Amino acid sequence: MNKKVLTLCAAMLLCGSSLMPVYAGAVDLSSLKGEAGIELSAGRMTLTSDYELTDQKDYLLLDEDNFVLDGNGYTFTGRIVVTGNHVTIKNVVFDYTNVFKYNVPGEDGTVSINKNAITVISEGATIENCTITCKAEDEHYLANGITILPTSEDAEFLIKNNTIINANAIVGQWPASGIQIVEGSANSGLEGASTSVALKDFNVAESIVGNTFENVATDYAY
Repeated sequence: MNKKVLTLCAAMLLCGSSLMPVYAGAVDLSSLKGEAGIELSAGRMTLTSDYELTDQKDYLLLDEDNFVLDGNGYTFTGRIVVTGNHVTIKNVVFDYTNVFKYNVPGEDGTVSINKNAITVISEGATIENCTITCKAEDEHYLANGITILPTSEDAEFLIKNNTIINANAIVGQWPASGIQIVEGSANSGLEGASTSVALKDFNVAESIVGNTFENVATDYAY
């Protein structure tokens, strides 16, 4: 069921609980030096073969401004959280599974950083030419493609020519989304993150362009 929803509240999109502690460990770029399949240079990371995060409860953190991640057509198994401004993610094949378990102490699969293949918490980002396949292991949790939580009303985002597959879970009345831009939410799950900001004069038609959705409950929500 594919549909476009242009007005949804943050509570619906992020539908999470703060009652349980959030398990999510950040893998920083410096820890990837020397890893097979990873080429690091100033301001850039390139995949040279398929790469999988060792612990799928962890996420790769991109916190450097103007950083570029080029997947070079290879598969990244895991998820990414972006806090750097104007980061570009391109040409990545994402194999993403929400592996968190319901009612397990220390695990919460409802907060953004734990239930999206890509979570962006910043003033701007570009995500293009990526293929994202989503799966939720627990029927209580969603698995979304891309979630944007703006930190500035003038933030600029370009989400272009991506293919999002199987973001199809529905938990109660809450459907998974291929792409969602969420304003006014404090439920990112990232320690120290502020409430996401309402965008000023955001143009959906120019910012979400040429994406393909396959077996997705909600194509995009804003």
